[in-house]
Amino acid sequence: MYGRVDEYLLDDLPVVVLEHKVDMCRLLLQVLDVIEPGYSRIRGMTLYELHAPLLFLAKDQWSAGTIDQAGLKSKMIEASIILKEAATILTLEPTDTPEGQIGIVAKQSLEQLEQSIQEL
Repeated sequence: MYGRVDEYLLDDLPVVVLEHKVDMCRLLLQVLDVIEPGYSRIRGMTLYELHAPLLFLAKDQWSAGTIDQAGLKSKMIEASIILKEAATILTLEPTDTPEGQIGIVAKQSLEQLEQSIQEL
């Protein structure tokens, strides 16, 4: 997915590419709702991939002054809900798998994100 290759990481991506990544993740989640409803490894990974560009876009909008603090907080809460579901799904995977490791990271990231939301 976008943002996972050296020299083309998430913080290097232009806004249009971040928006495209969000659109692709949302589209894939809609497809998964039909062909593989419920918890699945691919749903967990897609949700995990979705939360980060949402946060980067929110940060860019905040920096540009296009959203206020309430808007920023709302977008951060949306990302935290998505990250929480990703963590729930991926922590069901064995910890010796890449998905299981990402589940552990997702839980840690969720704690940090929730702390940041409370500090706003």
